[in-house]
Amino acid sequence: LAGLAVTVEHPVLWLMPILAVYLAISTRQVRRIAAFLVGTAAGVAPLLAFNARAFGDLLHTPYSDYWEQQRGMAYVPLGLPQWDEFSRLLFSSLGLIPLAPVLAAGVGGAVLLYRRGLRAEAGVCLAVPAALIVYFSRNGAYGGLGPPRYLTLMMPFALLPLAAFLRRYPLTTLSLAAVSAFQAVVMTATGPLAAYDGAWLERAADRLFVSTAASWVGITGWYSIVPFAAAVCAAGVLGVASLPRLRVAAADAALAVAATGAWALVALASYNDWGRTPSSGYVLTMAAVVAAASAATLVLHQLRRAAPQTPKL
Repeated sequence: LAGLAVTVEHPVLWLMPILAVYLAISTRQVRRIAAFLVGTAAGVAPLLAFNARAFGDLLHTPYSDYWEQQRGMAYVPLGLPQWDEFSRLLFSSLGLIPLAPVLAAGVGGAVLLYRRGLRAEAGVCLAVPAALIVYFSRNGAYGGLGPPRYLTLMMPFALLPLAAFLRRYPLTTLSLAAVSAFQAVVMTATGPLAAYDGAWLERAADRLFVSTAASWVGITGWYSIVPFAAAVCAAGVLGVASLPRLRVAAADAALAVAATGAWALVALASYNDWGRTPSSGYVLTMAAVVAAASAATLVLHQLRRAAPQTPKL
């Protein structure tokens, strides 16, 4: 599977050393390590065969031709990280922190895993996002307009530790997840590649949504997005309903408010090279709603605990 991932998304190649080191640390069996290497080679074999057949070069990629023909420059797969690109990936209005602050909870979860003794697993969950961010911080590697879609590769690793952080700080995790999910859903519904102009909220208000599968049968009105919205709502409700009983503490509520406020500060200070930044009204409203919801949840939890229990007959 790791080799096939490289075949369909070449930058996964830079994750192979991390996984190999993790395997070597977690198991001392030479046979398992050899099996991983052989399996990886088998998964990459289709890519090498295609390159050899199409280009006469095992290591040639179509990206090289794209850069040469469309941009008039050589494709550079490696390069030193550039601060402008690094800042764009993390702190611009289309960067990871303004768009997906829940990733910060993933980092906190990795720290908790490390303290529990799962040091190798925590290391992988931190090393994979760090490696991809550094790799795509080289000049011209942002991936075009819209959110940094190339960094999608890191999401399974970055979000896996959320389970540990959710158990310790449920309100903080859910608050950051609510901000992230709202923005992801609205941008998806209104066209993620069009989000570069910062007008995705306006498109939603004007009911300008992307075409859905209903367009195959001639249904193209704004209401065609309703099944998508219903599925999102169902996913949220079922996801919350599936959670175990979580302990809500005052410290967690305070951290939720602080984390949401920190996101608001970063979002207000963000920049956009191609369009508008999030309006202060939107950012402050989002932060206030999430903070109020966290405080209300804490109060309801405390009232429920203080209420006298009716004895069962």
